[in-house]
Amino acid sequence: MAELNIKARPVKDKEGVAVLRRLWELGYERVAWNHTIFGKPSQANLSNLSKSAHTLPVADMNASLAMRRLAGTQSSTLEQYQRLTVIVDDFAEAQSLHSSNDSLKPFDILSATPANAKVFNHLCREADIDIISIDFTRHLPFSIAKKTVDEAVKRGIFFEVKLGPMLFNSSHRREIISNVKHLIRVLRGRNIVLSSGMESSTQLRCPMDMVNMGKMIFLSEKQSMEAVYSAWQKVLQHALARRRRYLPVALTTYQNLLNTLSQHEEAQRRHIREDEDRVSGKRRKRDSDEKAGDDEGSHTEEDVQEDDEQPANKRSFMAPDDGILMFE
Repeated sequence: MAELNIKARPVKDKEGVAVLRRLWELGYERVAWNHTIFGKPSQANLSNLSKSAHTLPVADMNASLAMRRLAGTQSSTLEQYQRLTVIVDDFAEAQSLHSSNDSLKPFDILSATPANAKVFNHLCREADIDIISIDFTRHLPFSIAKKTVDEAVKRGIFFEVKLGPMLFNSSHRREIISNVKHLIRVLRGRNIVLSSGMESSTQLRCPMDMVNMGKMIFLSEKQSMEAVYSAWQKVLQHALARRRRYLPVALTTYQNLLNTLSQHEEAQRRHIREDEDRVSGKRRKRDSDEKAGDDEGSHTEEDVQEDDEQPANKRSFMAPDDGILMFE
């Protein structure tokens, strides 16, 4: 299990440790600390973002280990990732979301929030991101076209629905349920990832609570389970593939991606070895043919006598245009 949207906090922040402790108790295995910026991502506006990597005391881990086992989690680790969410309202800013932008490399997961239709279309068709996170708590300023969304799905991009605002604000709950209905209909339940977007440890919910909340926004039980329990794996697969520049990628597990990358590198080395062996084999064959040609050209008198001693029932003749001795 993974929670891919928790507000990033400074390393020494006590609330960050409390969030980590609560995630551990609820059975989560991975967490993505979300950094949010407005506008074009560059070294200037990313320099003040500090990496969130909190350490959970061993005593706290042992104390809540029984609760973690009750949540059905056998893993004894809690991996932490860095996520960047860019709120984009200008097309030129959206064009900066590409793999050659060095300022984006420190982040494991990239997501973007579009503010208009032009930016949304660019994110779906060309931007090098992993998640499109739409703000469903207010009226959408653009329509969601099926053709555009299908292009994002083909590229392995996921659409995020943050469920946290539904818990504490009734107007937000109405807006989210109303706005997300069309997206789910267009996607047919595919490529949706549910996250909480919570800021404090007291607001966090267990995975099954997230599944039940997913059914409130018209996801079927199966679709809601996939959006909570398996979508995060595909997001991390896509993120790793994007960073290694192997887009698109369609695998089943995060470990399979690592195995496939190593197999790809091994296959490249094997092809190089085969090419070298092929070239050396051709060279050896050419040398052998040249040596055999020299041997054929140096017939001795004994060879000629042996040719003359052929059986009487075989008549020898010389081909008219070549020097090959044949028998019939």
